[in-house]
Amino acid sequence: MKKTTPPPIVKVPDQVLRKTAKNVSNVDHGVKTLIEDMVNALQSQKDPEGVGLAAPQIGISKRIFVARIGKHIVAFINPKIIALSGRAP
Repeated sequence: MKKTTPPPIVKVPDQVLRKTAKNVSNVDHGVKTLIEDMVNALQSQKDPEGVGLAAPQIGISKRIFVARIGKHIVAFINPKIIALSGRAP
């Protein structure tokens, strides 16, 4: 994966953070490049270290997020919550 300058993190009140993100219908070159950019942005966060990043956080309204799981960074496309356990505080 080629390192590029990470995209800037979007801040409130940017409307992309309020909109329902769009489903990804095709994992094409553009989606793969977006995921690479998101991984790069996540890896660039050092203090505090980033643990996850959603596409809307970099200004892209797509249902994609990346997360650190152990020593790996994994991409999730069109994630769905299929079960809940316990109650949020």
